[in-house]
Amino acid sequence: MSEIYEKHGWGFLSGDMSYIEYGGSFYYKKPIMIGLDDDDEPIRKAYVVFSLYEYENNQTAVDLSLVCPEAPSEEERQRAINSCGWAGWDEQDTPEQQEIALVEILASYGLRAPLSLNMVQGYEMQELWDTEDLEDNEAHMWECVTKHAEVMGCMVGFALDRQCNAIGNSGWDFLAGNIGF
Repeated sequence: MSEIYEKHGWGFLSGDMSYIEYGGSFYYKKPIMIGLDDDDEPIRKAYVVFSLYEYENNQTAVDLSLVCPEAPSEEERQRAINSCGWAGWDEQDTPEQQEIALVEILASYGLRAPLSLNMVQGYEMQELWDTEDLEDNEAHMWECVTKHAEVMGCMVGFALDRQCNAIGNSGWDFLAGNIGF
């Protein structure tokens, strides 16, 4: 049986398979092309990453971010890989599998551009879907997140141009690992 997130075009990155209760991260399988070359053609593939986090003080966070495996320098990518204790690719890994693994590594390392963060106070994660028909509520969540991911294809430049922290770094800086002064 296909998981509900797969029906909406998402793949599983990390976390618990009981993500409603314990959190998890997913990537949208339709990458967004970003950046322009001299002929105004998009040059880099980026992935929308969706994460659910449960906090002990009855807060739930929904995080939508963008990860571009090609944006960080080779040195930054290697730092991210080393921080995760990655021993290297298996010979049987396809280039697509390697790319998705790198997306997870970069997202975990923090080389991702924040697109939104929504804190919901006063609810434990499972209470958000505490109705008789859990699947309908879960499907609605995935429909909303998928709409945001699809719109991001048109709006990604605006989202990445905005300031993401107090010192003025943009989403482009976050993707490349150029965070700070």
